[in-house]
Amino acid sequence: MSEELLYKKLREKEMSNKLLYKKLREKEMSEELLYKKLREKEMSNKLLYKKLQEKEKQRLKDLKQLQEEKDAQNKVLLEDLWKEVSANVDGFKIQVARQVQGL
Repeated sequence: MSEELLYKKLREKEMSNKLLYKKLREKEMSEELLYKKLREKEMSNKLLYKKLQEKEKQRLKDLKQLQEEKDAQNKVLLEDLWKEVSANVDGFKIQVARQVQGL
């Protein structure tokens, strides 16, 4: 083979290698970009998870407070009911005592 032909093949090979290198760099850049997007998504998911946990804690706190308020209301209602029942029992005792005395 002549030197010219060898030189031409060598140049073609260099060009081919440069093209392959360029494609490889593009792929690396693409992978880096994908990795960066993945990291951003991961951070976003962590942030969303943290916010969700905070909302859940607040919801549980609110539920506990509502339960305490309901328990307090029920206690007041039970106390009122107990007073009413006691008054009715006392009134019943008085009626029975009068009826017994009247006999």
